[in-house]
Amino acid sequence: YYIRIRPNGKKTYCIQSRLGGIGRKVSIVIADCNLLTESEARETARQYLASCKQGVHPKKEIKKAVSKNKTILHLIDDYIQEQRDELEDSTKNDYVSRISNRMKSLIRIPVAEITVTEVKSWWNASDRKRSDELAFIYARKVFDVAIGNEYLDSNPFALAKKTIKFKEIQARESHVAQTELSDFFSTFIQASEQMKTTIRDYLVFVLVTGKRKGEAQSLSWDNVNFENSTITLPITKTKKIDVVPMTDFLYLLLKSRKNSKGVHHDWVFPSHYKKGVHADKHISSPYKSLKKIEGFKLTTHDFRRTFATATKELGMLDS
Repeated sequence: YYIRIRPNGKKTYCIQSRLGGIGRKVSIVIADCNLLTESEARETARQYLASCKQGVHPKKEIKKAVSKNKTILHLIDDYIQEQRDELEDSTKNDYVSRISNRMKSLIRIPVAEITVTEVKSWWNASDRKRSDELAFIYARKVFDVAIGNEYLDSNPFALAKKTIKFKEIQARESHVAQTELSDFFSTFIQASEQMKTTIRDYLVFVLVTGKRKGEAQSLSWDNVNFENSTITLPITKTKKIDVVPMTDFLYLLLKSRKNSKGVHHDWVFPSHYKKGVHADKHISSPYKSLKKIEGFKLTTHDFRRTFATATKELGMLDS
């Protein structure tokens, strides 16, 4: 038991001890000397040293005690904070929204009280859709981080996965075939009359550029250079800058949007919401509009695949 004095004059009460009486000594800070009296610090030191003799690190036990009231959403906050430089904003939001929506029965329980039985009960009561599987995977990851931070001793999701089987993911290969393009365009033109102009233009943009959904949704006017007839995507999935040359058609499409009444100051394809969390942001989901294209069950990524397939069939791509 001792007082450590730093070169800057800061003083802290500390102890040194071997956990369980073996191995190297570990140093443990008790508190700043300004926060506790010497007698209070001495009493705390006795408690810490008693824990150390039993092989228990006192600070780790305190951390576990504090974490007892944490929920899965708290663990997500910890996980995002640690992985903030590795995760895209969309991924961070997906962790929160997917677990909040799919694990309502579990997010109310302190994580220290979640057992394998409760995880299996939630799974058996779920729809077992891909969204439930992703929520499960996310929860398993954040529990692993909590174990790494010594908040928890075990991961009930990892244990439950030993007996839970996910459906085999079938890779989607759907797109509009060359023989269907004429019918598709006729149907799309008819359906576009029931779409908001922004959504229609967004879908056309993806179809004629083959860009990913998120890259197109977040396109800003700063990315568009009418003088050089180029579009620059600074952040792509491959972490590379992508410069897209404009065709005459694409130039006219974007110029029309730029010159339209009420054009957004930032986004090429802004959200139509004027209030709420989606206000003043770019569009987020065109799926309701896609359902209006009768006879074609498509996603935005199918539009991208259609572009890729068409360019390959025209001999513009080797693979």
